[in-house]
Parts: sequence; C-alpha cells; structure tokens
Amino acid sequence: MSQNTRFAMEVSLDLKVFIKDVHDKNGHKRPIMVRPWASVKDVKDQLTKHLHVPASSQVLYFGPLLSSAKELPNHRLLQDAGIYRNGETLLLEIKGCASQGCATHGGSLLQK
Repeated sequence: MSQNTRFAMEVSLDLKVFIKDVHDKNGHKRPIMVRPWASVKDVKDQLTKHLHVPASSQVLYFGPLLSSAKELPNHRLLQDAGIYRNGETLLLEIKGCASQGCATHGGSLLQK
C-alpha cells in the first residue's frame, strides 16, 4: 500500500457532522469532525471547547425533526445511534437557553 493510499484511508476515518442549535431561527449549522466510534460525550466535549458551554448543559438529539428525534445518552457511540455517514445533523439544545435567552450572535451559539 502506498503512502498516499494510507494517508487517504486515515483521513477518511473522520466523519463531518453538523450541529444545529434548536433555538436558532436562522438554521445555522456548525460542522465538526468526529470519529465514527466517538461517544456522544466525546462530541459534547468537543462542543464545550468551541462554545464554552459545559457538556452537562448540552442535550444532543438525532432524527429528522426535534419532535421525533431521540435524545442521545452520553455513553452511546455515534455508530450505534445510526450516525455513520458524512453530512448527518445533530440537534443541540442548551439547557436553560430558551428561558434565559442565552443564544447570542443573531440567535445562535453556533455561528462563527
């Protein structure tokens, strides 16, 4: 196997998933790179670095609509939750955000 082929295989291990703030009226999404075998807690820890919101205040959902989406428990692996393709979108809810109005930058914590 050539060095280029090995590099391409390593790069392809990462998944590009999108995080959408459920309180964002504009529908902005933030891309993040994760490993397919990462846990939901790993994703929350990565979001903590970007958003400065503790993982304990984050709730992640996966599904077509928030009303039918299932909350993802911290111990669950992304693969086990059906998240194994590039481009999947996770919905993020920050506990207390709706009542406290903590969304910023035009209604989203996720805007760059």
